Amino acid sequence: MRGTVIDPDGSQRPSVAQEAEGLARTGPGYPEEDALRSAVTERLASANITSVTVEVRRDRVTLEGTVGDPAAVGLIQALVEAVPGVKSIENRLVVG
Repeated sequence: MRGTVIDPDGSQRPSVAQEAEGLARTGPGYPEEDALRSAVTERLASANITSVTVEVRRDRVTLEGTVGDPAAVGLIQALVEAVPGVKSIENRLVVG
């Protein structure tokens, strides 16, 4: 494989230039992801929900955080599902 670096154990890994190129194409900073993250965050903030962390990968939203009761989990899920562009949600919210 051209441009790879050979490790002491004989395996090959991408060169620094290849890693940088890969991150430039697939890393954080996609405008669509940033816009979707902003839309979800704004929707939650408009409902006074600030204890939830939002991560976006393409059209998949991951929610993490602690909420006060089980009803809040359902409310947050419904709010995020209503945001245009959200195709799937990974809900990691914990009631605590």
